Amino acid sequence: MATSAPRLTITLIVGTAVAALLTAIPAPASAHRIMAVTQPGGLTQFQENALETNRKLTPAAARDAKPLEVVKKNAPKSAKRGPTGPAGVVPAAAAATPAGKSLAALDDIEFPINVGKIFIYKEATDEWVYCSGTVLTSQFKNVVATAGHCIVDPATGQVYEHWAFIPGYNDGLLKWPYGSWSPYIGWVFEDWAVFGDPDSDYGFVNVSKLDSQTGQPSGARIGDFVGGNGLAWNQGIDKTGYVFGYPHHGHLDGDKPYSGWTMKWCYGTIGQLAPYQGADAHVGWGPPINDQICSFTPGADGSPFLWSYNTGGDDPMSRVGNLNSVISRVRDTDGNNRYDTWTGPYFDGYTKQLYDLANARWSP
Repeated sequence: MATSAPRLTITLIVGTAVAALLTAIPAPASAHRIMAVTQPGGLTQFQENALETNRKLTPAAARDAKPLEVVKKNAPKSAKRGPTGPAGVVPAAAAATPAGKSLAALDDIEFPINVGKIFIYKEATDEWVYCSGTVLTSQFKNVVATAGHCIVDPATGQVYEHWAFIPGYNDGLLKWPYGSWSPYIGWVFEDWAVFGDPDSDYGFVNVSKLDSQTGQPSGARIGDFVGGNGLAWNQGIDKTGYVFGYPHHGHLDGDKPYSGWTMKWCYGTIGQLAPYQGADAHVGWGPPINDQICSFTPGADGSPFLWSYNTGGDDPMSRVGNLNSVISRVRDTDGNNRYDTWTGPYFDGYTKQLYDLANARWSP
């Protein structure tokens, strides 16, 4: 991935082109334009960027990383989003025990190991920032879901060159149990990447892992290590579940309950939020919808909302659910200077269309 236009290859996929690629799923009558973001240097450029990122991302750099700050655009009014067809689910897939990782070493983890931190190095300011993300089940076991602004910089419209996903990141316990995974190709909507429409602020990334000894693609599949959550779309606004992520900033009143170093969770039932700052089709929970409060602060961007999440049993490999949104923003809605509401895009049939393209893409 790249940070400047000459090093970026963008393929726009629209209308009938999408329909031709999605042979198993009919495309909607009028599709949102999709951007497939690749590196013009092919595998060689991918390896160079991944090696440089892995060299720069030391444990100390990861620990000092701050949440990615979003620069809002004045996005054009988006079409009203809602169910575009029948509800559907791609089932989750639990992982087998990874080689060299005993369940005994994971017994104290109460969170999904398929959720982790996305680290992004910003050369302009010489700093590391981060988002949250999660692994999805897919054909090649290589898809990560997150917020669109964690893939494409909304301030510049360019993708991030130095980007790494660390599943199961927990600075206080397991460190980096499943290594660092690099972006091979990203999938976002033009509505977000070009116009900054918060209703399209999500996307998918096909990832690969380099061999630590040779620097060559290892052929490893992230889904074999941590499993993958399912994907749900066109669902009713009544699902109960969890959000998992890495909040960091303090509340607006100065209280700072989170470090950003360990995963946290909220539990509740989503509902439809009223339009706010260009977000016309966001879901979430908080005082505007119900009495349920999520006190996540910035840093949780990209965190998955999972319903039908399996919390039973001692096997962390089975802790999977169905992804139904990702956190795009957090808000203080009652004016008491404390964040109380998370919001994210509604996943409709266009979400499945975007996922199908990522699902069909191999990575080395």
